[in-house]
Amino acid sequence: MLYRYWIEPLKISSCSLCGFGLILGIILHFFYTNNDLSFTSLAFFQSFKTDNYLLPTISSLAGISFYLGLSKCLKDSLGENHLINFISENTLTILTCHLAFINLVNFFLYILNIQFGFFQDFDVKRFSQGAWYLYTPNLAFNWVYFIFGVFGPLALLKTKAGKLLR
Repeated sequence: MLYRYWIEPLKISSCSLCGFGLILGIILHFFYTNNDLSFTSLAFFQSFKTDNYLLPTISSLAGISFYLGLSKCLKDSLGENHLINFISENTLTILTCHLAFINLVNFFLYILNIQFGFFQDFDVKRFSQGAWYLYTPNLAFNWVYFIFGVFGPLALLKTKAGKLLR
């Protein structure tokens, strides 16, 4: 809402927005070290290990500016892409359901671990203690989580239960 009413009318170029976000992000990186910025669990800003209460707002502005500028730059080159439009029209569903689908992957790995002894280094204790555990012995697992986290909620929308989400 703030962007729509205050920033959008200024007609700031996409490169300027992207550059502003990137520069602000670099500045944050240099001023906050020693794990002051940890983005692993932001649900209640628990991951900010600093007393600076403006840090979440500043880091959010950096990320929003960068990705908004980047999306404006890519808009013309990508054109009308059905998949990208479908994702952008359903970002709220992805945002609200992605952890459930990520944990479906974890639950599957948990079952394989306890029933068949696969994935011995899967941390059952961390999995059972919270929704944020990711089993990442290699880069491929990051992609599995990403695909399930984004496309799982989108697939859900195509079901009868998904119709209720709208």
